[in-house]
Amino acid sequence: MAVYIVVAIVAGVLLGFGFRRAARALFAFRGMRALKCPENLQPVAVELASWPVVVAAAAFGNPVPRVRNCSRWPERRTCDQACVREVRTAPANSLVRNIVANWCRYNVCVCCGAPLAKLHVGAHRPHLIDRELRILEWRDVPPQDLPQTLRSCEPVCETCVASETRIW
Repeated sequence: MAVYIVVAIVAGVLLGFGFRRAARALFAFRGMRALKCPENLQPVAVELASWPVVVAAAAFGNPVPRVRNCSRWPERRTCDQACVREVRTAPANSLVRNIVANWCRYNVCVCCGAPLAKLHVGAHRPHLIDRELRILEWRDVPPQDLPQTLRSCEPVCETCVASETRIW
């Protein structure tokens, strides 16, 4: 009887470590990413297949991400997926939500001067205003174009967008 309890405890501990590694891999490798394609050095949007990574991380501890979707597909679907190396070295740097959050951290609204760092990237979303004075929501920008768009546009908070465009 005591042997079964010891085996159950050891199995529970091993499963716990496996689930922990799987959860870390899932949070590290899920989400849309904006990268430069190593093949042609052009911006691309890449989404990784997260469940194979989770299974590999739980079973072996070494996640091997694969591309599930890319903005260059279907015409370049047979590429060698060299962009995965960049994601493996720094998984958080290329996430679209992290790119927007970092951009918000260092910018203020051009209309009212409110810091965007205090705004959430959820319901109270930051907007962009381009040189032609068109207002864009960051979610409307294709992920592969987001870094360049953030460099070329100015930030506007949702309060100023609502008051200036009279959208209530």
